[in-house]
Amino acid sequence: MDLLLICFRMGWGGGGGFLGEEDGPPRYMDTAMALERTVILSMSTSHFKRVVGSLEDAILLSRDRRLLRSVPLLRDTDLEDFEYELLTALIEEVTYRLDKEIFVEGDNVDEPALYIVREGAVEIISEEYPKMNRVVKPGGFFGEDTLTPDENMRFGGAKGGNKYSDGTVDVITEEAVLGKLSLANIDSVVQDLHRLGCRRKKDFKRKGRKGEDDPVESLDDLDFHRLFGAGTFGRVWIVSPFGKRVAYALKIQSKRELLDQRQAGGAQRERSVMVKLDHPFVCNLLNTFQDEACIYMLLQFVQGGELLNLIQGGDAYGGLPESAAKFFAAGILEGLTHMHQRQIVYRDLKPENVLLDKDGYAVIVDFGFSKIVSDKTYTFCGTPLYLAPEIILSRGHDRGVDYWALGCLVYEMLFGTTPFYVRGIDQKGLFKRIVRGKWNIPKDHNKVNRSAIEFIWGMLQRRPAERLGCLAGGYRDIKNHTWLQEVNFGKLIKKQIQAPWVPDVDDPLDTSNFESLDDAEDEDFLKNKKPLTAKEQLVFQDF
Repeated sequence: MDLLLICFRMGWGGGGGFLGEEDGPPRYMDTAMALERTVILSMSTSHFKRVVGSLEDAILLSRDRRLLRSVPLLRDTDLEDFEYELLTALIEEVTYRLDKEIFVEGDNVDEPALYIVREGAVEIISEEYPKMNRVVKPGGFFGEDTLTPDENMRFGGAKGGNKYSDGTVDVITEEAVLGKLSLANIDSVVQDLHRLGCRRKKDFKRKGRKGEDDPVESLDDLDFHRLFGAGTFGRVWIVSPFGKRVAYALKIQSKRELLDQRQAGGAQRERSVMVKLDHPFVCNLLNTFQDEACIYMLLQFVQGGELLNLIQGGDAYGGLPESAAKFFAAGILEGLTHMHQRQIVYRDLKPENVLLDKDGYAVIVDFGFSKIVSDKTYTFCGTPLYLAPEIILSRGHDRGVDYWALGCLVYEMLFGTTPFYVRGIDQKGLFKRIVRGKWNIPKDHNKVNRSAIEFIWGMLQRRPAERLGCLAGGYRDIKNHTWLQEVNFGKLIKKQIQAPWVPDVDDPLDTSNFESLDDAEDEDFLKNKKPLTAKEQLVFQDF
């Protein structure tokens, strides 16, 4: 029988006690007897491990995390906490027998990796560098030298560099159990291997996307082409640096309007979120500016149109082909994961907020509702059709609301409608259906693979603790789901998979995949606006 974790809510001990938390195989415990009327909660060990993970694994991850922080090559860099978390999760366990040569001095290193000794021991011997000679026992590490670039600043292994081992590493016990962190896995996390061993001061204003020209440093460097969007607070223009065919979206917001509508804090929050993001499936912020009247955000221009347009123009039974829905869902998941790793909850996932780039890949845009959340937040926000039950019930929410919305979006991509909407329903009725988890699969569901239905079911669990993505495995549980197993996420992130639909784009300034604005929208939105006082200007001093 599973061990039980038991929490006392009243009675003996005044509440808050627990027992039965021992790890390891089940065994008889001391007798526990209630001394007065007591209310208890119990959780089986199997359920606890499914939701939280095993205590043994948590301790091992904590040790590995501390050890990685002590490795000079990783310590002397600008890695953030979430990156150490990711690296720790990518450590694989390997076992070698006595006399196995892991590295040979002078030989080309086929697979550079950092190794952590868990059990047994290895010996390092180097004729050229005798100071390296030592025995590495449990808790020690080796292989750091294989992670550095060669004389041509190229890294070894699949990166094509000529990297040779500085010493020979032999197993000297009957068996050695090692934790292995390969250079390929490190590369998947840090994105730029030249960060290793080199501390850099981060400056988002100078970061351009790979392959782009130098980022714009001043509004005076921009040529304004056409109005792209118009709203209460301002305008969005398609712009480019003078003399260059590189297009950006310039979001212009009125300081006065933001203050009067009490949205200045939201604009600051949007900026604070976006400066942390740099991902191919997330709209990137390249620079910010301000003057006496406005704040400006220079953004990546994603010109393929909204995912919504693709869904509404889908095939005969409504929605997209399942293969296309899977492709877009995988890309959106990668974008959300990038945010969640930085403690950012998006909170407004819907097809209108997913644009397609020129290659047909999904890009998440509009971070007005996004927020850095370390625990839970209680703000009621989002779009009604995609709201998770915990937002509606004001029970506090975290990244789980994004997984719920992703489940709604996958449903919509497959069936052409949202799961909780029925004809004629009002908002109160909609919210009742959401909190009750009342949704059905259309009659023609036989055209959709059963694993897709199971995927949606896992994402639309009413209780966050049971929702796919919110368990001990986190986002990996979603990636490893049967429905997404055939997706090569390594190729996806490098955009090496052919998109199911590639937009027709003539040039970098082409906006034909979006609705054209009426000329009447192109008016002076700052007209008759009251100038800001010196005190009011301070609100935007850090923008």
